Amino acid sequence: MLLLNNSEEDEVALIQNTDDVGVLATDEELLERALVNPDVFTEIVNRYEAAFLRKAEYLLHDRCAAEDIVQETFTKIYLHGRSFKKQEGASFKSWAYRILFTTAMSKYRRLKRDRNATVAIDPELAELMGENGEDVAVRLLKENNDLVTRVMDKLPSPLARVLDLVYFKGYSGEEIAEQEGISHEAVRARVHRAKKKFRELLTESE
Repeated sequence: MLLLNNSEEDEVALIQNTDDVGVLATDEELLERALVNPDVFTEIVNRYEAAFLRKAEYLLHDRCAAEDIVQETFTKIYLHGRSFKKQEGASFKSWAYRILFTTAMSKYRRLKRDRNATVAIDPELAELMGENGEDVAVRLLKENNDLVTRVMDKLPSPLARVLDLVYFKGYSGEEIAEQEGISHEAVRARVHRAKKKFRELLTESE
């Protein structure tokens, strides 16, 4: 029988705790622990890396660019981790996907500038950016602040839901279509109506 001294027992316990840290922990709990012990952040990467990469490649149609976006996104998540505050309707997942979206938009602008040419981009991201960049309503949607919450509460449920899925949860049009049981074209039309109504209510709230 192998006997361990107290220090060895403590080391084994620490290793076991590190191995088990992501088994039952929520994303928010993992982030909090990662800010104290950076090794824990690996579990967040393991949870989201594949999904982030699929999303980034779907948006920009460029595998290398997608990998850069994902790496930059995780760096931003860690560096700005202390600024994250869980709120009603604002989970770590929605916060992280907003960072992914904004990083993808920044990457698109850099690619377009560096190549001095049109860069392939998903229509979802193109619509989100707008012809002349993001409008005020879209920027507010991604910030998920108190004003947005009040305006969202006034939206009809289907419109509020589709905005939540797109901007707060990071779902693609295809994913929303599958979840809602409607066509991709219907999703795009609903997003368009929702953004228009959001702008109207936003103006009334100012």
